[in-house]
Amino acid sequence: MAMDDTRSVKKFKDSETPLEEGRVKLEAKVIELDDLIKAHLDCMANLTNRGVAVKRQLNAQVPFARLPIEIVTIIFHLACSAEYEPFSPLRIGSICHHWRTIAWSASELWSSVAVGLEVSREATKKQEDLLSDWLLRARKQPLSITIAIREEHDPRWDDPPAYNSVLSLLLAYSEQWRSADIDTPSTLLHLLPDWLNAPILERLTLRCDLEGYSDFPVIVCAPRLHSVTLVGLYRMHPVMLPWSQVKTLHIEGYGMQDYLDNLKQCPSLVNLVLNEQDFRGRESTLLTVVKLGSLKSLHVTAHGENCLMLDRLSTPHLEDFDVFFPEINQDSFNSLRTLVSRSGCAESITRFCFVSYIFSEEEMVSFLLGLPHLSELVLYNSKHAPPFSGIFIDALHSRGGSADPEGFVLPNLKLVHYTGPIMLDIDGFLAMLDARYTSASKAAKLEAVSIHGYDQDVKNISDLPQVRMLQAQGMVVDDVA
Repeated sequence: MAMDDTRSVKKFKDSETPLEEGRVKLEAKVIELDDLIKAHLDCMANLTNRGVAVKRQLNAQVPFARLPIEIVTIIFHLACSAEYEPFSPLRIGSICHHWRTIAWSASELWSSVAVGLEVSREATKKQEDLLSDWLLRARKQPLSITIAIREEHDPRWDDPPAYNSVLSLLLAYSEQWRSADIDTPSTLLHLLPDWLNAPILERLTLRCDLEGYSDFPVIVCAPRLHSVTLVGLYRMHPVMLPWSQVKTLHIEGYGMQDYLDNLKQCPSLVNLVLNEQDFRGRESTLLTVVKLGSLKSLHVTAHGENCLMLDRLSTPHLEDFDVFFPEINQDSFNSLRTLVSRSGCAESITRFCFVSYIFSEEEMVSFLLGLPHLSELVLYNSKHAPPFSGIFIDALHSRGGSADPEGFVLPNLKLVHYTGPIMLDIDGFLAMLDARYTSASKAAKLEAVSIHGYDQDVKNISDLPQVRMLQAQGMVVDDVA
């Protein structure tokens, strides 16, 4: 290296370079700017906090905010328990700090739990965390539980995991269940315990297909259980319930006659709904009659020959009788007449609803006249059936009851609804309305009449002056074609 080069290098090492001086100045500038930014951020935070405080003071002037917390909680509870589109307490808590404070502390808002089980483990874990917080906020409140599955057509449900943490968490709270609606595939039923302790459970709904289920039955210990709904179940034995205390039973399934023998275990039944979802063409088998001595309400939907299941029932204290036969079958009407005759309940029936093809107006009227305490009558006749004539209206107008020869044959009738083909005699109809509303003395007034027909005369009933006069006095007369 030349002498001049050596001197240049030494001079460079011994001097402070302009680059170093510039770096020091920039670092100082950055620190200065950071301090300014922090000061401004602190100022913004202070302004934000002051703004929040002022907004809370402003919100406090709203009349709703002045309500006592107890009243606000009741309003929130009504919103969360609405039958149509109820609010979630999470949604209420997202409105403002004041509402969130109330919602988070009101345990009754968290007493309804609806869970759609996830098939993936990742989604199940997130759901479990949310559910844990939800149940903690519910504290010791009686719970209304709804358990279903998401993506029910996902093929992974055919071979689900051997453990589901969400279902296990809900089962751990079974002692707080007041009502439970469980809709799961049969492949998940093995996760249920052999013994389910639910000391305050009052209402239970099971929506499961058990055709391929062969495990040991689940024993449910529920001393307060009084209402049971079974949907889609092919057999009742996989679930052992305290049937002797059940007062309301609603069954929607297949082969209703298979359930009738199980009804013998329900001596306390007051309300029974048998809704057959479809007819599988099974032949009826006439077996022993099942007597339901406490039954007051019977609603039946039956397809095909299964309408004959009414031949196997005896209901001596029946008050509300509602039948729907979707198919045209002459035997369907005969079966319900057999039930009434065998049971001796003609004088106890106060409401009768018949939805089916009515073969004969005369037979129907004859049956109705045998129900002396009938208060509410609803008939839905097929549009393809023979039209009703004056026989039906004349029967409502006729007198000569067994208790009072001068009174109407159906003295307690208050509501009449008929939908179907009808040839209406307007004069006779108006005379019946006037007699049963204006001139009724000993008999109960006919308060409401609905005639839904296909004739132009029926469409114009409400336009008649006589009908408008009755409506002005309080009678309800409806006509829809």
